[in-house]
Amino acid sequence: MNYISKSLVFIISFSLLIACSTVQPDRDFEKTDVIGHIIDVDEANTAVKVSADNVYAAPTITFIITDVSTFFNEEKDEISFKDLEVGQNINAWYTDPVQGGYSRGIELNYLQVVDIIDDFVR
Repeated sequence: MNYISKSLVFIISFSLLIACSTVQPDRDFEKTDVIGHIIDVDEANTAVKVSADNVYAAPTITFIITDVSTFFNEEKDEISFKDLEVGQNINAWYTDPVQGGYSRGIELNYLQVVDIIDDFVR
């Protein structure tokens, strides 16, 4: 191969390597899994019970807090589990499939405390 061909192969390979290994900077928050408000904060079991406005199969959902659970406010500033209060409006996201029903608990990924619940924006 000549110099131009080798350079072209190198540039394409390098571009593919970079594109495939890029870490997503933030989760895509366009589709909210659960919209609702907090009805119980269980500090002993590190769980949050939520009244879900957009999950018709399960009006009440218990989120289990894990090491990967992240909490933040509307400005996307990180907050802690201890900042959660009954009555707060929330948006929540999870990735694990629901096993055994919503009432048994779902491992929470992200929970955002919001002032006003968007009208089922997903």
